[in-house]
Amino acid sequence: RKMEAKGRKVALILGFTASKTHQLRRYERMYESLGFVTVSRAVGLFEWTQSKKQQEPAAKSLLIDVEEKKPEHLFVHLFSNGGAFVYLSVRRLLDKDPRYHGLRSKLRGVIFDSAPSQTMLPIYSIIFSRIAKENYYTNLLWSMRYTFFSYLKWPISGNPLGYYLPDLLSLNPSIPELLLFSDKDALVHSWEVKKYAQQRLAKGGSCTLHNFKDTPHVAHAVKKPSTYKMVVETFLHRVLKEWKNGSIKPEWTSARSKL
Repeated sequence: RKMEAKGRKVALILGFTASKTHQLRRYERMYESLGFVTVSRAVGLFEWTQSKKQQEPAAKSLLIDVEEKKPEHLFVHLFSNGGAFVYLSVRRLLDKDPRYHGLRSKLRGVIFDSAPSQTMLPIYSIIFSRIAKENYYTNLLWSMRYTFFSYLKWPISGNPLGYYLPDLLSLNPSIPELLLFSDKDALVHSWEVKKYAQQRLAKGGSCTLHNFKDTPHVAHAVKKPSTYKMVVETFLHRVLKEWKNGSIKPEWTSARSKL
């Protein structure tokens, strides 16, 4: 069924690290069946390692694509840490550049699929999880090695391991979030997602969690398509209803952000 809210509804879909455009088509179809217009973006293998300034051109291009859709209601649906990094680059522009404040006022909610992670497993562990069939200890070994060399690469500035979660936690807490995760996710562990939700709730945020229990990383919709769509649709309906009746009123001027 389609959303009842008046005005054009747009879903910004941000892929996981090393994702391909065709892998996002499943989610585009899901949103289109709910009456949404979509804007999708795959994420390159090493894109998240760019500095904040280096990320700006791509973020501006993405916002131009969204503005062309003329949204009245905007939702962001992101995958893994790669998608979350791109989301952060977009939010920096929305929050800091007055030219985008009109678009920011259309933001209604954010959906995290298999994110965020505090141990950071975006690149090597993805590759080696395929080889080891998502063996937990292999992922842990490579994530530790990757984290160590990441800190060596960015010893002074621009280390994404340093600003990633603090920046996410500093975002306006009044924007509702849906966190989709699984106990069997070997890359982004369920305890990390739950801890992030606790921290957001402590700041007055609105977090809805759904545990798929036995699905792999960014494969919840592949393994359980009906449940996935139902959970997402329920969240969208609830948020749009709360916006309509005035239950959600972001106070952007008073929101403190370190972005």
